[in-house]
Amino acid sequence: MPHLADWIAFCLDQPVKHQNQSLMQQKKALEPGVLTMISQLAFYLDGAASRVGDDLAGDLPANKKLSRLTSFVMWGKTGVAADLLFQGQERWWKTALRSAGMKKAGYLHRLRAVVERQKHFQVQFDGSDCQTVPTEIFHVFSPTLNIGGYGPPQAWASDGPSRLSFVLVVIPQAWQNLHTLEAGCSELDEVMRTCHALPHVHGDLTQQVPTGSLPASSLPFSEQQRVLQDLPLQGVQWCYTHSAMCSTRQRADVDFSGLPCQENSRANRLRQFFEGRFGPLYGTWAKSHKAAKTPLVILENTLDIPMVPLRALMAPDYLAYQIFLHPRDVGFAGVSRPRTFVYFCHQETCEYRADLYEALGRVTKTLSSFVHTKPSDYRVSSPSARQLDCMEMSRKRKIDTSSVWYLLTEREQLLVQQLDADYLRMYGRAPSQDVDLVYFLGDRYEFCRAWSAASRAIPTYRRNSARYLHRSSMTFLSSQDKLASLGWPVAPECAEEMGVEPFPCLDPKQADKMCGNSMHLGCAGIVLLVGLTCFGLRQKAPVNRS
Repeated sequence: MPHLADWIAFCLDQPVKHQNQSLMQQKKALEPGVLTMISQLAFYLDGAASRVGDDLAGDLPANKKLSRLTSFVMWGKTGVAADLLFQGQERWWKTALRSAGMKKAGYLHRLRAVVERQKHFQVQFDGSDCQTVPTEIFHVFSPTLNIGGYGPPQAWASDGPSRLSFVLVVIPQAWQNLHTLEAGCSELDEVMRTCHALPHVHGDLTQQVPTGSLPASSLPFSEQQRVLQDLPLQGVQWCYTHSAMCSTRQRADVDFSGLPCQENSRANRLRQFFEGRFGPLYGTWAKSHKAAKTPLVILENTLDIPMVPLRALMAPDYLAYQIFLHPRDVGFAGVSRPRTFVYFCHQETCEYRADLYEALGRVTKTLSSFVHTKPSDYRVSSPSARQLDCMEMSRKRKIDTSSVWYLLTEREQLLVQQLDADYLRMYGRAPSQDVDLVYFLGDRYEFCRAWSAASRAIPTYRRNSARYLHRSSMTFLSSQDKLASLGWPVAPECAEEMGVEPFPCLDPKQADKMCGNSMHLGCAGIVLLVGLTCFGLRQKAPVNRS
């Protein structure tokens, strides 16, 4: 019985000319599954690196050569070895391991020492539906903090800079002033700290009130808030980072939240807004921030969220400032994700320093006039990644993968035919000739036509499992393509323009978890940038001792 490592090495071994053709085809068929397994292993090692390094590094003798290697050289060698592996050019792994110059346990220990020392910021951006996977938004926009974000090459070929790479380079430039500090500058002094503890990551927000005391969502929203006013906050909650009950009263200067909006979505015909099942969650969220006196709170939600009850939730402690932002305002014209963002400024701990709307207008005017992306610009995933995505879908539906058309259900096939007929009638040409035409296959034809034909933008992403079909190529938008449309540096060329490493998202499950129903990274970055520009901590008045 061969070992698992032997099987992986056999499947990824570079084929030679005299190798049997049947054997080569079998290896090619097994390759996507092997890459998925390796990406899952890498995901596990990313999460367990600190623990493994602590357990094993203490038993190893000091290595003189290790002390001469800087972290940049180490990551460079790791990237070269991984490039060779994923391109099928590395036949013998022992040579690559010897070139790294250190043992595995020593490498993991060094990894923890280098990467965790580079963390400086406390601002968290929850970019997924899984609340246990936070992403530090500062980490994405900082070249020096992005050490270690290596992903396998995506085989992206281009004759020159693309629209997507152009639009991605602008936002890091806007952040540059926050990372360029003079010697005597006292602003953002947390940048100068050498390290900070790992962030606390808690689960359900409603668990901050005593168990069983949460008001029922069937009650009127005003009655829910009356009940919540009399409830105490627990002060502790289970923490996924430390696997223990940790305090929820940690100091935060900025909170950026995207609360559930299923009850607010226009796709929901029974829209109830705050009267729906998430009413108690909004009340608990407001109660926790009012108790902590968080200086600046930013809320992301649907465009028509009722502002009167939302202002009442945060009154009288907070003043509200509402803005509206579309991805096209930051250059991403090829995707539809319009959202409203509400800044809540605490009247005691925060002050309004500059005109928010003037600053936002200047930024969006500059970005939107710089470049406009199209839906076809987001198709950045490699053929192997698209094959992994189709294999995962066919496994769930238990059907053959010989053609994308047969992956569709009867309802989806009928919907494609109906949309094709409408497109031919309205625009006078075959839909297969439009490289920017994308169909959303989740809505009934009688309900609406969810396509990019009229708006020239990918329809708004939904939480359900329905797929987006790129009509001219008859391929689905993979999770990598969705991440690219949401502003993440997936393609190597785009990552290079942003000054960071490619976002590791080869595995379809992990990429889909990260994509989720998230905010647009570009919009979130600009909203946070403008918020930090126009709001600041209220300075205490000097004490007169005379």
